[in-house]
Amino acid sequence: MRQTWKAPHVIAGRELWSGVAPKRRTNPANKNEVVTEVGYADATRVESAVQAAHASLKAWQQTPIRERLAIIGRIATLLRENIELLALAMVMEVGKTTAGAKGEVNKAASIADFYAAFDPAWFEQVMPDKPGVRRSVRKIPRGVAAIIT
Repeated sequence: MRQTWKAPHVIAGRELWSGVAPKRRTNPANKNEVVTEVGYADATRVESAVQAAHASLKAWQQTPIRERLAIIGRIATLLRENIELLALAMVMEVGKTTAGAKGEVNKAASIADFYAAFDPAWFEQVMPDKPGVRRSVRKIPRGVAAIIT
């Protein structure tokens, strides 16, 4: 039997389990093999995640763009460094082929690479002035989104 992954909620850097028993996910090829224990999220847990995200938003907005882009680049690196483990998790939990799972990890890393390579100047553009008018566009993080997948 292979390892069982634990998947709690991670909110503000802390692993949290809800008050209910975790859902057990089995290997589609062997229904007797539990591969993941996943924590459930109720409305209270979602609200605490949203509050934590709001609390960190100001710091993220104030992080220089080059540093934010470097963080996104680090995500791509971490995905590639952990491709074997991430692919194995997908194979065991959803029944993907190893090649298909590795393809998904590589695609995610490529998407992170794409955004990490943005020219920092794209985030703040100054257009030619008109008499009495200075025009600029500044792209900043807008806020928090709660997404259910």
